[in-house]
Amino acid sequence: MNAESETLDDGLLEDEESESAGRLKQWGVTKQQLFFFLGIIGVVLIMVILDLTGLLNFNDAFKLDERVQQNSEMKESEKEAKESKKPKEVAVTGKKQSQQRSTSRAAAQPSQTAAQPKQVAAAQPEVKKPTGVQLGEVRVGRSKDHYPIAPHTERRALSDMTNHTSQNVVKAKVVMEFIDRKGQTIERRELNPLVVSGGVLGDQEQPIKPGETRQFAASINSLPNSWRGKVRTQLEGVQYEGVKTAMLLP
Repeated sequence: MNAESETLDDGLLEDEESESAGRLKQWGVTKQQLFFFLGIIGVVLIMVILDLTGLLNFNDAFKLDERVQQNSEMKESEKEAKESKKPKEVAVTGKKQSQQRSTSRAAAQPSQTAAQPKQVAAAQPEVKKPTGVQLGEVRVGRSKDHYPIAPHTERRALSDMTNHTSQNVVKAKVVMEFIDRKGQTIERRELNPLVVSGGVLGDQEQPIKPGETRQFAASINSLPNSWRGKVRTQLEGVQYEGVKTAMLLP
């Protein structure tokens, strides 16, 4: 009985092998090819499991060639850098030698600067700042900025007054005298430099602030032909804000 059962088992195995071989023939695959494909699949599965567990990294495994290339490139660049530094070092040493020679020559020659006399800067005269209230020069011309306003074509005697004090000028009078050839006064005018506008209610005055320059003018249409352009000005009755007494200037 045992011998018969063994023969039956062997027959069944042979039948199964023949059936599997027939199936492989139908698929066009041999046993060796099947084992080869199964082996590749097994290796891939093992690598996937190792990658998931962190024991093996595909990127690190497949970039070995790139690392080798990078290392070789780094070595070549280091060699080139060393070779390029050699001539630079030679040039630097040459510069040092030339500098040493120049310093030795300079030490051998006597200094010319010590022999030259020292130049003392000439003291500049101090410029005095203007003080008080001052009148500007008088000129004859045309202007729209000087009060009172006149046509641009009209020629007038133009001047100005500047306040160099720290207080407002609230009152002042400018006397303008027109002189002939003989030095005699042809006509005398009194002007108020504080007036900035006029109207029905009269002249409107504004104090002259510290540092401000006020422009004014006088008409020359009524002057006789004997006048040759000479004008003498005088400032009178200057009064500052908060000061009751007036200061008279010659």
